[in-house]
Amino acid sequence: MQKQIDKKAFLLLIVLSFIWGYNWVVMKKGISYMPDLYFAFFRAFFGSLLLFGILAFNKKSLKIKHVKYTSILGILQTTGFVGFTLLALRFGEAGKTAILVYSMPFWLMVLSWKILKEKSDKIEILSNILAFLGLFFVLKPWNMNLSGGALGDVLAILSALSWAFSVIWQKLHMDLNKDIIAINAWQMIIGSSGLLVLAFLLEHFYIKFSYYLLFAILYNAVLGNALAWIIWSYAIKRLPPGIMGLTMLLAPIIGMVSSMLELGEKMGIYEAFGSFLIVLGLLITTIDRIRKY
Repeated sequence: MQKQIDKKAFLLLIVLSFIWGYNWVVMKKGISYMPDLYFAFFRAFFGSLLLFGILAFNKKSLKIKHVKYTSILGILQTTGFVGFTLLALRFGEAGKTAILVYSMPFWLMVLSWKILKEKSDKIEILSNILAFLGLFFVLKPWNMNLSGGALGDVLAILSALSWAFSVIWQKLHMDLNKDIIAINAWQMIIGSSGLLVLAFLLEHFYIKFSYYLLFAILYNAVLGNALAWIIWSYAIKRLPPGIMGLTMLLAPIIGMVSSMLELGEKMGIYEAFGSFLIVLGLLITTIDRIRKY
């Protein structure tokens, strides 16, 4: 007998797919007005302030709870994931970066097998094989040197790994993740502090004022970060992994199509074939897990 899917969580996940999908264009254009890590900092910092404002409005405690859990989550989900993503966009194209970052479910599957002792069936193994074949063609290791686009590809993979580790960390401590808004407010403020330190060390600050930059920061802080992580954490608690895979499937496709239409990006034959294999692997996994559920 199949379980009922939480319709509210499912619809919010679809909304999240579009928010994150189009954000690849927004971020790529946004970092043309200021350095990548500073943009990442403002995205996370203002997002955290919004969440603290929500807590204060609802007269909830602003004290941090579970310091170790929240700090590690902030390093993984904000400093690592957001930082590597913005750095990857400096060197790589938005559409290709989106595909590589959203290879996260396959790294998550491997990590779940090793850390959570979850077993993979034949379908999951097939989808992983397709995904890693896709990564092989996208990365083109026979022609790789760590400059330009190749460095962007490596940074995108590191972003995916950091995101996967953050999901594992949350699943290992589900009992500590009850207050979604408070946890995300604190993990974002801690993670943004890490981004600011890295920005001071690695980048020279400058800003080219533009109304688009204001839009990009607001889009990222409000929609792409604060609201998005609330939806993501809410969905993790209420939906099975297969349904969560819909976001992993839709968002990079939306990002790739948006970057082609708005930024004029084009993929070579190897990147296009590799991206197709990754998306196909995601599709197979998603359909299989929905069917099992």
